[in-house]
Amino acid sequence: MDIKIIPVLLTLLMSQMFSGCIEDSIDVATGAGSADFWVDVTEGGETEAHAVLINRGGVVDLADNEILSVHAFHHSYIFNNYLGIINLFSKVFFISDSTEAGMEYRFSWTRGGNGLDAENSTVLLPSAPALSIVGDNKITLGESIVIQWLVDPSADTMKLGTRISGCGIGFDVDGNIFYPELTEESIDPRSIRSNVPMLGVPDNGQITIASDPIIRAVVDIDDEAIYVKNILKVEFVEPSITHYCKVDADFKRGQAGTLDPNLHSGTITAYQTRTIEFYINVDALKLQ
Repeated sequence: MDIKIIPVLLTLLMSQMFSGCIEDSIDVATGAGSADFWVDVTEGGETEAHAVLINRGGVVDLADNEILSVHAFHHSYIFNNYLGIINLFSKVFFISDSTEAGMEYRFSWTRGGNGLDAENSTVLLPSAPALSIVGDNKITLGESIVIQWLVDPSADTMKLGTRISGCGIGFDVDGNIFYPELTEESIDPRSIRSNVPMLGVPDNGQITIASDPIIRAVVDIDDEAIYVKNILKVEFVEPSITHYCKVDADFKRGQAGTLDPNLHSGTITAYQTRTIEFYINVDALKLQ
């Protein structure tokens, strides 16, 4: 069977990402392939499942009779793909029936029998990290915040990432968030988005997060540095208000599963992601 015709741009992208070619899966024994499967479940049950199939350094191009799917409880979801290619962009979104630990997800690569199917790669959902903040959730630039959670000895990994979703917000006397009035020339500071990449952290029940690196991740970005500082220096028409940046801390707990024996190598992991928010007083930036 001939390899499917792939647009030049997509072919170049795939070759850069995997430093290899696109393999026509009809010519590949399942046992020679590698699979990376993972699911990520949020508090509301929103689930994102990913699948990547690789052979000899190239992504796998599914044949017409092949199906790659994920199964959760009594539901099945087929992975979206472009002309059959299963790569980093192959994902499916759905609502899980449960976010309780022990929920099983099964990835299935159906290839028409003949001993080539790999239909039983399974993983169990770990417990979700139940997050809380020690003390106040509002701190000043230069201070740190302590976040704690219940430890799960059966889990394999824990990752932490932070997202700044806006700067310049204030609080009224009742503690309610409000946004400052902006001048005509101002850009709404709520549109600021800056992510600190996820890093592995010990699943030991507590972590201290310093505020400075989070804010510097915004103000050190070339385009946003002037933008953020100018907003904090000039654009607020209520200079007496204390200004904060809102930070979302995402904790992702993972647990490994078992690949189908017909797959040569790879990983399968289930994650539970939970988010807790806190606020950093950034008035000090107005003096810079």
